[in-house]
Amino acid sequence: MPYLIRGNNIDEDAVENTFYPDFPMAKKRPFLNNQPVSQAQKDEIPRTLLVEPPTITHSLDPLPELLGWDNGLNIVYPPMKDLIEKLEPGVHEFIPLEVRSRDGSASFGTYYLVLITQMVDALVYDETDFGGVYGLEAARKNRFSISSFSRPVLRTDAARGYHLWRGADGLVAHYFCSDEIGRFIKDNNLRGWSLDACVMHRSQLH
Repeated sequence: MPYLIRGNNIDEDAVENTFYPDFPMAKKRPFLNNQPVSQAQKDEIPRTLLVEPPTITHSLDPLPELLGWDNGLNIVYPPMKDLIEKLEPGVHEFIPLEVRSRDGSASFGTYYLVLITQMVDALVYDETDFGGVYGLEAARKNRFSISSFSRPVLRTDAARGYHLWRGADGLVAHYFCSDEIGRFIKDNNLRGWSLDACVMHRSQLH
């Protein structure tokens, strides 16, 4: 059973993060939109990530194992990187990041920014809730925002064999993972992402 990966929804796990030096939106956008990028563009990604709690009542100790960035690119700790590479060798690219607290008081070692470029057209629009309405046109009108109050529906034949991917077309900002990755997150009580279980549909793509 695959999962839709959503951002952190637990207040205690909230972390604010920024790249150092700054990585402006004009340079981020091609990665967020899954546009073709050159090696030179990848080399411009800063290799330091500064983190801080959102309020004084929060703590960075311990730092969640999974982080998000601008609702798109995902940052993972080394064991998750190892699992992804084992499941899909050579498919994804990983950019090492040195993670430090913004005030310089703590270092959290190396995490990895995952460049997920693999897209899969698996969502069944007519059975997926986009804010109380269904279908491709409804999705467009609602900016492809999948409701968090229902379960996304995926075609079994399209999702089979994939472990980490983006949705296709308007769903490019939505990330999905396989049951293997979902189990790893749950079995190890990893923090930082929330997972919405998908419903599997056996229909074929026409």
